[in-house]
Amino acid sequence: MTTTLSPKSLARTYDVQNRSDGWEAVEDYQRYLEVSAQNPDSGSSALSSKLEMPRGRIRSWENGSKPDPVRDASASTSLLDITSTHSLRRWIQTAADRLQDETGDEGWTHLGFHDLRRTWATALASADVDALLVCDWGGWSDLETFLEHYRGTYSPGAQQRERGKVDWL
Repeated sequence: MTTTLSPKSLARTYDVQNRSDGWEAVEDYQRYLEVSAQNPDSGSSALSSKLEMPRGRIRSWENGSKPDPVRDASASTSLLDITSTHSLRRWIQTAADRLQDETGDEGWTHLGFHDLRRTWATALASADVDALLVCDWGGWSDLETFLEHYRGTYSPGAQQRERGKVDWL
């Protein structure tokens, strides 16, 4: 019999500094992600005040660090509990606005869920990640649906590389 721990149960197995419960670290990090997405121009001091957390913790997260329970969570486990698409739409819009400002490209105003999902899947496929795993991680119901709707065309270089895997092509 195999027993799988929920993300909350797994987090509670961690001894996280200054917390009685490792799940608090996950919740703090989730709050940080949401507040920082809502306030993309705020620095660590402003975020620290809004979140009522030590500035050093915020700075480490801004530099890419994550709490151990978040970092070590299973790749198939959702770290954000989102019950509506409102937060996702807001995060995508914030990123699109920032990219448009940085690049001057009006195309960023059309960025949506499916663009990100396809780009993510294409990046995984380009890195030779097994298509069945991409389907599982991305929530596609089956490989046929994934390949039909999300597989792009292969570059000549990719085709040449794949032909080189066998000597009879």
